Amino acid sequence: MTVSDEKPVKTGRSFLAGMSILLAIIAAMVCITGFIYCYLQVVNVDKQFARIHSLLQERELASRQNNLDMQNTINSMQQTLQNANAWHVAEAKYLINLANDQVQYTHQYSLAITLLQQADKALESSQDAQLLEVRKSLATDIANLQALSPIDITALFLQLHAMNDLVDKLQLPVQPLQPDTIPPVKSADSKSVWSVLSKIVIVRKNDANALPLVMPDEKIFLYQNLHAQLESASWGLLHENGAVYAASLANAIKWIQQYFVQDAEVTKNMLQQLSTLQKVNIQPALVTVSNTLQLFDKAIGKS
Repeated sequence: MTVSDEKPVKTGRSFLAGMSILLAIIAAMVCITGFIYCYLQVVNVDKQFARIHSLLQERELASRQNNLDMQNTINSMQQTLQNANAWHVAEAKYLINLANDQVQYTHQYSLAITLLQQADKALESSQDAQLLEVRKSLATDIANLQALSPIDITALFLQLHAMNDLVDKLQLPVQPLQPDTIPPVKSADSKSVWSVLSKIVIVRKNDANALPLVMPDEKIFLYQNLHAQLESASWGLLHENGAVYAASLANAIKWIQQYFVQDAEVTKNMLQQLSTLQKVNIQPALVTVSNTLQLFDKAIGKS
């Protein structure tokens, strides 16, 4: 009885022990499986982090390269802009110098105004704030030149030349020569003597307001001197010598009024034209752009 009773107990215990082991094995396997899963998840996450990190690094490198390229582009554009500004500034300086030469030496004010206006446009394109004072001075110079009355030297010279060609057409007065009367004489010898003397000596009576007669051999000198006066006026015009110009015209007017027929149309026309020319001031007001040039040099020295 005792022996048979112990066998079922051992069998039950063995079963329980086996089940415990099996459960332990299963639990261990579950743990291992979970560990392996967790490990794989961690490894997967690490790989993802590594991939993300690598991607971020690539993007960072790409961003740095883009920034570098952008900076190089900006630097290039700035250099190009600086070169363009330098070109505009140099162009403006050249144009202002040309305008100054026109004002001082040729007095071609219209051309000088055009050159200064082009210089102002060049400075506007440069967009340099330091040249603002230069542009203000340019505006003043342009306004001053536009206020001047232009002198057409060529037209005046051609007018004097045309008048010089008309000098030989001026008419000298012609007055009949009248022998002086003497008391009648009775002597035949006296009559013969007077007849001989009247052929040698001629007495002329002129009115107080009559023009002086010019002897035939003096006419050529009168015309030549009048030509010389008009040529002298032309010289004074071209050399901007107002004194010579005015004095020559005054002499020409005086001689024409003194020696030539006043009622003749050619005389009237010449006197009228000479009087008009006499009113022209061939020495214009002094205008320079030196102040603008000084401001320009000062502004360039600061930049």
